[in-house]
Amino acid sequence: MTEFTRLRLLDTQIDMAERTARVVQSKAVRLKLAMIALAVSVLLTGIGLGVD
Repeated sequence: MTEFTRLRLLDTQIDMAERTARVVQSKAVRLKLAMIALAVSVLLTGIGLGVD
């Protein structure tokens, strides 16, 4: 394997890792938003049951 091939392979691996990190980060943000929405819905349900 030539030096050029090794460097090209390394660059490709770095690019793949960066793309994967961005995907994971966006999923984490969506998960946090979903958890906040769930917590708000539980709170509102509890308030609604208390009013009745």
